[in-house]
Amino acid sequence: YEKEGVFIGAYCINPLSGKRMSIYTANFALMEYGTGAVMSVPAHDQRDFEFARKYGLDIEVVVKPYDKDLDPDTMTEAFTGEGVMINSGRFNGMDSVKALDDIAAFLEQKDMGKKTVSFRLRDWGISRQRYWGAPIPMVHCKTCGIVPVREEELPILLPEDVDLLEGGRSPLPTLDYFVKATCPACGGSEAKRETDTMDTFVESSWYYERYCSPNFNGGMFDTKAVDYWMPVDQYIGGVEHAILHLLYSRYYTRVLHDLGLVKYKEPFTRLLTQGMVCKETISCLEHGLLLPEEMEGSSEDRHCKKCGKTITVGRVEKMSKSKKNVIDPNILIGKYGADTTRLFCLFAAPPERDLEWSEQGVEGGYRFLNRVWRLASNWMDSIKDTPPFNGSPDQLEGKPRDLFKKTHATINKVSKDIEDRFHFNTAISAIMELVNTMHGIDPAEDGSQKTGVMRFAMETVALLLAPIVPHFAEELWEALGFESSILLASWPSYRQDALLKDDLLIVVQVNGKLRSRLNVDVDAVDNTIKELALADERVQKFITGKPIKKVIVVKKKLVNIVV
Repeated sequence: YEKEGVFIGAYCINPLSGKRMSIYTANFALMEYGTGAVMSVPAHDQRDFEFARKYGLDIEVVVKPYDKDLDPDTMTEAFTGEGVMINSGRFNGMDSVKALDDIAAFLEQKDMGKKTVSFRLRDWGISRQRYWGAPIPMVHCKTCGIVPVREEELPILLPEDVDLLEGGRSPLPTLDYFVKATCPACGGSEAKRETDTMDTFVESSWYYERYCSPNFNGGMFDTKAVDYWMPVDQYIGGVEHAILHLLYSRYYTRVLHDLGLVKYKEPFTRLLTQGMVCKETISCLEHGLLLPEEMEGSSEDRHCKKCGKTITVGRVEKMSKSKKNVIDPNILIGKYGADTTRLFCLFAAPPERDLEWSEQGVEGGYRFLNRVWRLASNWMDSIKDTPPFNGSPDQLEGKPRDLFKKTHATINKVSKDIEDRFHFNTAISAIMELVNTMHGIDPAEDGSQKTGVMRFAMETVALLLAPIVPHFAEELWEALGFESSILLASWPSYRQDALLKDDLLIVVQVNGKLRSRLNVDVDAVDNTIKELALADERVQKFITGKPIKKVIVVKKKLVNIVV
């Protein structure tokens, strides 16, 4: 939402710098956070940055990155990382993380504030009245009360010869041979075993450590195996796990660390919570919610197959059987193939975002694969017996040079998008851009270098598509003359010299706001870039008739015109 605020006509004094600061009421300051009054730090908080830009407030950098300086006039977003303290008096030059404790101590010493830690912890009731779960190793004795079983009796195992009761009720309280027990403390035979079981989070909070040595009988796990395999490099799961399962897992890991059983404090190095697949719901006044196959007609005039009445399209919701907005994958695979279905699912949205189902999107993926296949068929006579070009871009010119550089740039982008960010959608988009460039090459034109570049580009497309559409890529690989599977081939690598651009994209701002973009020669000097920016038609609309105070050129990045 748009950040809005009103200056109340009053000021306060920064206790560290002694500077006077304006006081605003703002719609993004929350009453329940702290005291309801917060200090804005525009250079290092994105919401504060946007607010300051909107209302023309000063932006003062107090933390600069370790490797460069920041200019408030040219910043396009807040710097929220770690760095070195500047413009901070006695704290200048300190590491920003380490400075936090020193700043807090200084404020406490001056009686200006107090460092506090806020907790919202509650006791975790782990007992459940159900069969599935780890038995709680306690015995109830009339004389001794609640007594833990002896260590040599652990673990207490669930009885397997049970009849599960209706309604999910646990059968354990009905099993005399399980319930009757001897008190570990007094030896009395009137004791009863606890029939509640533990919440399954108790087991799922450390299963990954047990997986490292599943057959180990000397304890929870083999510490040598756990030290080798753990922590988990990448955890992928639904967002519904983020609050409970992952929280409990982190808690368990801290306990295991404190007990000296593991060397790490965090169980998962990276986390990806994927979004849900969503689709519109469809209903009929007479028959309620309908499955997609229970309606017929065109998109403008769809009606219920059962009664012929016009259907109502509801809101987009998570696919579920109860909502009847599910898609049978077998129907899609039969119509378009498994690869097309995979391509759409990966292309439609980033993995962490919800995916809205669209059959038009599936058809678009189908058309793209057909386009690649037609391109390969048109090129095949020219490239099948030609080795791929693996020289320097300096040996090429014109369209072959452009295609060669585009291919290497695509390898670089796809590799990083998949490996670093799991953004298959932007990786696929980059492959589509490469295919568009390939369509501009005429295979009928002569030139061994050109056909070598074409061969290199087509092999690259096959390799980059292999993890996404493996069956299609396998067919393309075989058509190129390879006898072994594409899945045994190496992932393509890129040349650094092929990534060097012949021109640069320069962002042009007026008073810090984006107004235009310019393509300039990579060797263009600052004065040339400045002149091009000032002469740009889109920029002219914002500077005509206004005195120009200064023009800031950030080398190879942007121009900011201050009027």
